[in-house]
Amino acid sequence: MPDDRNSQADQREHCESISQAGVSQTMKHDPLPHDTRTEETMHKLVAFRTNETAAPIRVARRERGWMDELDQRYAYRCLPLVMANQFGWEVLGTLHVSVTWDGSRAFDALRVKDLGGDGPVYWHSHFGSGILTFGVPFLFKTSPNWNLFVRGPTNYAKDGIVPLDGVVETDWSHAPFTMNWRFTRPCTIEFQIGEPVCMFFPVERRLFEKFHVEMADLATNPDLNQKFNELSESRTRFNRAMRASEPAALKQKWQKDYFRAAKETKPRPQEIQSELKAIGCPYQHENALVGTTLLDGQPEPEVSADQALELEPNPSTLS
Repeated sequence: MPDDRNSQADQREHCESISQAGVSQTMKHDPLPHDTRTEETMHKLVAFRTNETAAPIRVARRERGWMDELDQRYAYRCLPLVMANQFGWEVLGTLHVSVTWDGSRAFDALRVKDLGGDGPVYWHSHFGSGILTFGVPFLFKTSPNWNLFVRGPTNYAKDGIVPLDGVVETDWSHAPFTMNWRFTRPCTIEFQIGEPVCMFFPVERRLFEKFHVEMADLATNPDLNQKFNELSESRTRFNRAMRASEPAALKQKWQKDYFRAAKETKPRPQEIQSELKAIGCPYQHENALVGTTLLDGQPEPEVSADQALELEPNPSTLS
């Protein structure tokens, strides 16, 4: 299901406002103290339009409809989950389309119907076998030895269809890529105007070759072992207090260990500039975990930091 629950007209207006901004706006924030990075040391990510009616690009947003529907929206307490939601940029659809697959492998077994919107229909059947293809109207270029990981929006489910992931060597390729979704069963699905179609983020080539993977007993690292045991004991006491409905625990709601540690250790990234204009940088300011900025520079409504904390067990589900 799409995240946005507004009317189609509201979705179209929202999408058009981002389209007008295009990739021409620079999102800035105050520089970090003692930051030694310069334009020469920053990597480049350039989105070249291949069509006059290009789809909008925005910094991936933190919100998910299913997270909003949970009791107390408690999924937003999971900092790793919220960070993954924002881990890159999203390409948005400019049309409301319905797509039907009859279950066969033929190319014409998949039918796309334009239900409204502006611009070309980028959706089509290219591979058959229930695979829906979106022709991304950009040619991306990255710095040498940097690829783009292309996938569907993280932690975002659509009934009847799943996104397919790909890693594209965008530093040398002169061809655009497509975003593909595969039907899981014969059915009809819809993509709304302004709904994220794909998500992308840079990944360094041969990154895994830089890691030596080991397995070890936790006891071989005394300091880490002690911290783990202290956290485990603290978590057990807290969960026991929650089950007993102790007032102090109920008032605290969750422990926030991971969030506090992350906030103390994580620096704020500088803005990311392209050779054309800046698209915008995920986590571009210290409150990025509790707010999202679109390409037009207008911030989404923010919530308190406590709403973006680590996931603790929901008291109503404890037994």
